[in-house]
Amino acid sequence: HQTLSTEEQQKIAEMGAAFTDSFETNQAETIEHNTIEQSLINIIKLANNRNKPRLEQLIPKLEEHPDQELVPYYIGLCEALIAEFDENDSGAFEIYGTLLGHQQQLPEEMVAFILERVSTTAIRLKDYNNALFALQTLSEVYDSDYHTPIYAELLYLLGNQQPAFEVFTHHLEKNPNDIKSMFRFADLQIKEEKYALAKELLEQILIKESSYLPAQQRLNEIEKLAA
Repeated sequence: HQTLSTEEQQKIAEMGAAFTDSFETNQAETIEHNTIEQSLINIIKLANNRNKPRLEQLIPKLEEHPDQELVPYYIGLCEALIAEFDENDSGAFEIYGTLLGHQQQLPEEMVAFILERVSTTAIRLKDYNNALFALQTLSEVYDSDYHTPIYAELLYLLGNQQPAFEVFTHHLEKNPNDIKSMFRFADLQIKEEKYALAKELLEQILIKESSYLPAQQRLNEIEKLAA
C-alpha cells in the first residue's frame, strides 16, 4: 500500500473530501436535549455543519446529563470531532478507535457514524487498511448502498482489482439504477482495457438516461481506442 502513485493518492484524497462534503447539511442545530439518544442526533448535525464552537458548548451540557454511564462516550465523540476540525487527525483517530473498542455499549447509529469518520480520517492519514476496514464494515454489516461503491473503488486503487469488481457487480445487481456507480465501474473497466465490458455498462447508462453526457464521451473514447 505504500507504493501508491501520487495520482492514486490524490484520487483517494479526493474521494475522502467528496465523502466528507456529502454529509454537510443546512439543518438548524440545538444543544438542548431530553435523552442521550437525542444528543447523538445533535452531535451528528453539528459535525455535518463542522460547527466546532457548538460542539465545544455541548460538552459541559453532556457532563450534566443524568445518564452518566453513556455520557463519556458522547463526550469522547465530541472531542474526536473537535480534534478533526483542528486538523489533528491522529488524535481524532485514536479517540475513534477507543470508542469502537466499546461498541457493544453504543447505539448502532453512533457506531456507523464513527466508522464514517474513521474512513475519512484514515484516508487523510494514508492509513488505507483502516479506511478499507471501516468502509467494508459499513458496506457489509450496515448494508450501506452509499458506502459500497466507495469501498469498491478504494479496493481497486489499493490493487485489489478482482474483489473491487465483485463488489461493484453485486452493488449494481442490487441497485441497477445507480448510474454514477455504473459509470465509475465502466471507468475501471477502461483502465483494465476491458473495453467490451465498459461499452456494455456505458450503453446501459444511456438507455436509462440518454442525456448523461459523460457516458457518451467515454463511448466515443472507446471507439477511438478500438479504431
